[in-house]
Amino acid sequence: KETESSAGITLEPGIDNAVNSNSGTSASGNGSGSAVTKNQVKTSLTTYTSGKVSIQYPVVENLDNASDINALIKKNALSIVDAYDIDEAKDTLNIQCKVISADRSRITLTYTGSLTVSVSAHPSNLFYTNTIDVRSASSLDLPYLTDPAVLADYVLSADCIYQNTSPELKSAMAQINAGRSKAYYTDLFSKADFPYEYEGDIYVSIPVSHAAGDYVIAIFTPENK
Repeated sequence: KETESSAGITLEPGIDNAVNSNSGTSASGNGSGSAVTKNQVKTSLTTYTSGKVSIQYPVVENLDNASDINALIKKNALSIVDAYDIDEAKDTLNIQCKVISADRSRITLTYTGSLTVSVSAHPSNLFYTNTIDVRSASSLDLPYLTDPAVLADYVLSADCIYQNTSPELKSAMAQINAGRSKAYYTDLFSKADFPYEYEGDIYVSIPVSHAAGDYVIAIFTPENK
C-alpha cells in the first residue's frame, strides 16, 4: 500500500533551491522565503510501504507531463527492491528522499537509507539518485553529465574532494583506491545511475566496505563549469 506523507521536502545540507510543498515557497540563497516562480515545480512526498519495506519519493505538480514524470520517479525509487532482490516480507528497507532541485528542465533526487536482509548480521547503508530530464521524461545517467574516464582519474587522484570529508576518510580512500584501477572506476561510472549535479558540481557515490560506511560521496567540478 502507499500512504501520503505530511512531511515537507528536506533540503540537502548547503542546497537550498528545492520547493517546499507545504508552504508553497522556495528557499532563496539568503535563507529567506520567496514565491514559487513559474520555472519551479511543486512537489510533495508520498511513501510506498509493503511488508517491511518503506520507500519515500516525491510527486510533482504543475507540469503538463506530470503523470509521465511521476510514473518514472516511482519506478526509479522502487527499483532498488528488484536491484537488491529484496524480500518485502522478511527484509527491512527504509528509504528517505531529498529533492535537490526541481524545475521545468530537470528534477534531481537523492535517496538514502538502510537495508537489513533477514540473514544478515547488520544493516547496509544505501544511497542512490535519480536525475530526470523533464522535457523528455527520461532519466539522465553519469555519461550525460561527464566523461566516466575523466571522473575515474579524478577519484583516484589526491585532489579528490569528498562530502563530509575528514583526514581519516582521505586516508581510508587512499588505501581503498590502491587496490582499484582506472578501468574499475570507468566501468563503474559508465554503468551505474548514482550521480547527480548541482550548480555545476557532480556528486557521485563510491562503494566502500561496510566498516567504512558502505559508500562515500565524491564531489567533482568539471573544468568547463
